[in-house]
Order: sequence, then C-alpha cells, then structure tokens
Amino acid sequence: MKRKRYAAMAIAAVMLLGGCGTGGEVREQTEISAETSAQTAEETEALSQDMEESEKETEADQQGTAEIVETFLDMLGKTDEETADLLGGGEQNTAADGTLIGRIFHAELFGETVEAGTLCDEEQRVTVVTMQLEEPDAAAYTDQLTEILGEPEIQETEKGETGASATVWEEEKGSVWLYQSYGLVSLEFRLN
Repeated sequence: MKRKRYAAMAIAAVMLLGGCGTGGEVREQTEISAETSAQTAEETEALSQDMEESEKETEADQQGTAEIVETFLDMLGKTDEETADLLGGGEQNTAADGTLIGRIFHAELFGETVEAGTLCDEEQRVTVVTMQLEEPDAAAYTDQLTEILGEPEIQETEKGETGASATVWEEEKGSVWLYQSYGLVSLEFRLN
C-alpha cells in the first residue's frame, strides 16, 4: 500500500514540476515515472521474498544439523543393530574376514551431504562416529556447533608441523571433536 502511495506522490511531483512543458511531455514523464516506480516495487518485493526464503533455509539447515548432531551422539554406546534404523539405516561395513567395522550413513549436516562412518568395538557397540566435512577451514563449523553444544571445553590451535587444530565439546554421552589439518576438516563423536 505504501509503495502505491509513494508512486502516486512521485507522479504528482513530476506533474507539478513538469507543468512548464507541454501536456504531452508531462504525460510521458508521468508514464515513465509510474513504470519506474512499479519496476522498483517489483524488484524490492522479489528481493524481500528471496531474503525470507534464504532465512527459512538457513533456519531449517540449523535445525536439521542440531538433530543430526544429537543423533550421532545418541549412537555412541549403542550396538550396531540398535543404530540400523537411524538416518535411513546406512549400510553395514565389514572387513574381508566378516568382522564388523561399523556402519556408513549419509546425512545432511551444515547444509552438506556427509558420509559418516561408525566404528564398533568387540561387543559391536559404536565407540566413534567420524566424517570429513567440505570446507577447508574448521571455523566455518565452530559457531554452529557452539550454538548447538555450548562453549567448547578445549580449543587447541596450530599444534605441530601440520598446523593441526582441534576444538572439543564434552557431552554427557561422549565428546565432539572438530579437527583441521592440511586444509582438511573432520568431525568426530567419541564415546566417553
């Protein structure tokens, strides 16, 4: 409604200011002004809709990431059989001799599709869930993990020749480790 009012005011101003010319010039200027106002209003509305959609997608990604992080933490200590129904079930990963290594899952995390692998102990309990992430800088994930898990307990940066860093969040069931080394970033969930 405000856009129409502003467009009408702009047209009136053009008519008043352009009154010195012929009626045809005033009408032409008025038509051009009205077209410009309409185009600007459409562009503003389209931009506003794009921003709203982007915000909704970001909120959905954050909520989905929080749920997946909780699911990975929940896997810790469970048997492979108990995790078989989580995240679409994944596929069992076994060694050549038939020994169970764990399970491979695909999930949407941080707006990325990740491949997460579990490692099981002799009792077939999940002790580790690990995955590589796409971004070469761990900082791209730290803020969102901090929103989900709170402030990290450990934050080590640039240790050793590799410039490796680790950020660790301690949770009741396990710990969450965000590693960076040689431009590779990985996320690991470990059973306490």
